[in-house]
Amino acid sequence: MKKLLFLLPVFSALMTLQAQNVVITGTTTIIPDGNDVNLYRCDGNLMTPIASDVVKDGKFWITTEISEPELKASLGCFAKELPISFRFLHLTPGAEVSVTADDISVGTWKVVSNVPKQKEEDLYGENSQPLWKEYYSYKIKNDDSRSTELRAKMDSLQNLIFLNDIELMKGLPHTDIWFEHLVRLSKFCTNSPHYSYSPKLEELYATLTPAELESDAGKKTTAYLFPPKVVEEGDTVPEDDLFDLSGTVHHLSDLRGKWVLIDVWSAGCGPCIKAFPEISELAARYKNDLEAVSLSLDEEGAWIRSSAAHNLSWHNWSDKKVDTGILQKFGVKGFPYFIVVDPQGIVRVKTFGYSTGKLNKIITPLIAPAASDTLNVQDAGGV
Repeated sequence: MKKLLFLLPVFSALMTLQAQNVVITGTTTIIPDGNDVNLYRCDGNLMTPIASDVVKDGKFWITTEISEPELKASLGCFAKELPISFRFLHLTPGAEVSVTADDISVGTWKVVSNVPKQKEEDLYGENSQPLWKEYYSYKIKNDDSRSTELRAKMDSLQNLIFLNDIELMKGLPHTDIWFEHLVRLSKFCTNSPHYSYSPKLEELYATLTPAELESDAGKKTTAYLFPPKVVEEGDTVPEDDLFDLSGTVHHLSDLRGKWVLIDVWSAGCGPCIKAFPEISELAARYKNDLEAVSLSLDEEGAWIRSSAAHNLSWHNWSDKKVDTGILQKFGVKGFPYFIVVDPQGIVRVKTFGYSTGKLNKIITPLIAPAASDTLNVQDAGGV
C-alpha cells in the first residue's frame, strides 16, 4: 500500500506534465523534404520561434510544452516553393493538431484540432478560400518583384477578403476571436487608405455595447478607426502614462529642461537593436543635457523579455498600448523611429530608420554645435 501511495503523486505529476505538451503532425505535398517547418509564439508585432521539425517523406512532427492556458501561435516555412506567410494556430495544453500543407495558400492550410477556438478561427479562411488562393498565387510572384501591377491585384483581393470577413462577422457572436478580427481589420483600414471597406467596418463597430467599447479590444478598435491628431515638428510633445519595468509611471513632461531623444523600437527589428550602442554613447556623452527614452512597440511580455536580453541603461518605458497610444500620436508607422524634443517640450525632429552615426549627426549640432561630428552614415534601414 505504501508503494502505491508513493506512486500516485508521481503518476499525477507525469500526467500534469503530459497535459502541457502540444503535438502538431503534418503532411505535405508542396514542401520538399529537408525544409524546416517552424512554430512561432505570436506576441503582437513579434513572432518568436519555439519549435521546428524537418520535413521527411512528406511529413513533419512538432512538439513543444506550454504552461499558459492558451497560446496564439503560427506555423511557417521558408521553402522557395512557398510565399512568405503563416498559418495561425490556437493552442492549449494537451492540444493535438494535424496540418495538411498541400498548396501555396499557407494561411488556409487544412487544420484539424481539438481546440474550439481553432474551428472559429478557420471560419474566416474558409469564407474566402478561393480569393486567398488567388492572393497567394500573386504573393509568391511578388516576393522577388514588388511590381505596382501585382501589388494592386493583391490589394484588390485583400479588400474583397476583408469585406467578406465583415459580412461573416455580422452573423457571429462577439467572442475573443471576433474581436481579434475586428482589431485587425481596423488596423489595416487605418494604415492602408487604399482599402475601401471603412464604411462597412464602422457599421460593425456601431454594434458594440458600451462595455465592449471599454474593453481592451474596443479601445484599440476606436483608436484605429478614429485616430488622434498626429503631433508634428513644432508641436508640443504629447502626454501619456509611461511605465518602466517595475511598473512606476513616468511622463515626458518630467524631463523638461533637457533635450530628449525618443527611440521607438521592437525586439524583432534588427536596425532598432543596432541603434542601441549609439543611443548609449550619446546618453553618456551628454548626460547633463540629454535624456534618452526607448519606447517599446511590443506587447508587455515581449517587451519585458527583450529588455532583459539587451539591458538598456537609459529610460526604457512602455505605455502598454503597443501602437494605439502615444506612438499613434507621434504618427509612428514603422521602426526604428526617432523623435527629438527640446528642453521646452517642443518636438524638433521626427525621423524613420537607422544608419550608423545618424543620431550623432542629429543630436550633436543641437546640444554642442561646435563639436559637430562628421561620421560617415551607413544605412541599416528600418521596418
